[in-house]
Amino acid sequence: MQRASRFVVPQDPLFSPSALVLRSGLQENRGAVYLDFFWARNAIFHGLGALGIEAGQKVLVPAYLCKAAIEPIEHFGAEVGFYAIRRNCEPDWADFESKIHGVRAAMAVHYFGIPCDIERFRAICRRYGVFLIEDCAHVLDGIPNQYRLGEFGDFSIFSPRKYLPIFDGGRLRLSEGTRNFEVRTQFESPVFTARAAKNLFDRRRAPAGLPEAKLPLNPGGGEGDGGASGGLDFGRPRKPRYVFPNELSFLPWMVNFPMSRLSRCLLPHFPLLDIASKRRANYQWLVEKLAGLKEVRPVCRQLAGDVVPWVLPVTVGETNDAHKSLRTLGIPAVTWGEVRDQRISASEFPDADFLYEHLIFLPVHQDLESGHLEVIAEAVASVCHAGPLNLPNLRS
Repeated sequence: MQRASRFVVPQDPLFSPSALVLRSGLQENRGAVYLDFFWARNAIFHGLGALGIEAGQKVLVPAYLCKAAIEPIEHFGAEVGFYAIRRNCEPDWADFESKIHGVRAAMAVHYFGIPCDIERFRAICRRYGVFLIEDCAHVLDGIPNQYRLGEFGDFSIFSPRKYLPIFDGGRLRLSEGTRNFEVRTQFESPVFTARAAKNLFDRRRAPAGLPEAKLPLNPGGGEGDGGASGGLDFGRPRKPRYVFPNELSFLPWMVNFPMSRLSRCLLPHFPLLDIASKRRANYQWLVEKLAGLKEVRPVCRQLAGDVVPWVLPVTVGETNDAHKSLRTLGIPAVTWGEVRDQRISASEFPDADFLYEHLIFLPVHQDLESGHLEVIAEAVASVCHAGPLNLPNLRS
């Protein structure tokens, strides 16, 4: 089968020029101090410096984690250890506590924007005198919530580019004891600024052809790119003006590169409450629409309170290539299979192995309309060989 030449569903949020004049009116929480970088992975590197971590000291991270969050720890000179994660993306607490002896820092992750038991993480870390790194890369920062995500770690990291139509952006939130930490960032060239502006211009155009979208029959056997890159070419020269934000690896020579001027300028202008509401609604609509497919299992069926999801994570039966079939159908579904650290073995971490191979991320971002969601649901049903879901004809 030929793979789709383009996605029929927007892969990322789209940019509206109205963002240049609107202001969200929301402030950064509790007077927090932030340092802004091109990537959240750079924030991890500098956060270790803010804590005074030394070369050779050990940092404990979950076995289900993008390698771009592991590489900056190793480049810093620290040793990396792994603790087990269950199939529901919750930590294996017994394994975590058994491995925390002799560790200098440990990382907790709020997967997909769904809060983990961060207070339990903090209590264990305090008991053993270990720094807590709070990974909020999947969290929408800047809106009030009961979970106070980002306030528990000795440092926390955010990745606003995952939620907002900006070219780049990673943020390091410093705790009380590290607020005097400073970083001398690199100069941003006019060429790089122009590239960020072009990215916004490209993202303001909604994908053409959605009303004519027609799903191929009998998906499942074709070659899909299946990776988190979305098909981008990463073989280009590694100079700042050529770097794509979706690059899969940590780039040491960019560790001091700041968030672009344009992205920093735009951050206060997005209607975060509206974005949060739309994402929650899209998530719950898809969960309910797919509920009749017994093969489909969301990690979380019902979002609690004011949780804002990054994506809808699901497994489709026991198959490990459903995302490839969905991409063949024009759905930007991805897994973390291509961003897995090779040291994370199936024998030592079987549940994490299952997540890398089977957990699929479906888009739920704020620029998906009802027609897009229907196409996603129909594609998932087709991959499950379950027949139509009585969806309206998108040509009408």
